[in-house]
Amino acid sequence: FDYSKQANPNPVAGAGQGGQGDLSYVDNWPALLNTGVAMSFGFLNPCGMNTPHTHNRATELLAIVSGNNVKTSFVQESGLTNPITTTLDLYQGAILPMGSIHFEFNDNCEPAIFVAAFSNEDPGLSRTAQNFFIQDPDIVDADLGWPAFLDGTNIADFEKTIPKAFALGAQECLTRCGITY
Repeated sequence: FDYSKQANPNPVAGAGQGGQGDLSYVDNWPALLNTGVAMSFGFLNPCGMNTPHTHNRATELLAIVSGNNVKTSFVQESGLTNPITTTLDLYQGAILPMGSIHFEFNDNCEPAIFVAAFSNEDPGLSRTAQNFFIQDPDIVDADLGWPAFLDGTNIADFEKTIPKAFALGAQECLTRCGITY
């Protein structure tokens, strides 16, 4: 399996202004069947972010293989209100528990690359904001507490502005690195 950006732009892991993910899992690499593992490479552009997401069938072991100052954070479940946050440098790693909402953010002006190993050959990937805003507009409105700027008439328009996956993030980083959104 070739994890290079050019060889395998993966629609499941996603791509965007912030970078690209290349995920091997049982559907695109059948050799993984019954192994209990999968893996991805994440290519983070300067100030790039792998947007908040979950893996509903696997725990993720994340390691930085190029770059530094990559921030990651997760929230495990409702009721646990403090995110577990860390900043990783070259060859450092973190565990992101199965089902936790988490992200990776390159708070640097140079690219970074991470490798993620998963405890299931089909880890699943659910993008948090992207999947939330495709729900019925009345449900979205109610869940957000009926904000004045967002209503059933413009939720679909708002949903179209959300990046599909890897996005540019943190205005302070963009300004520091001279990147315009």
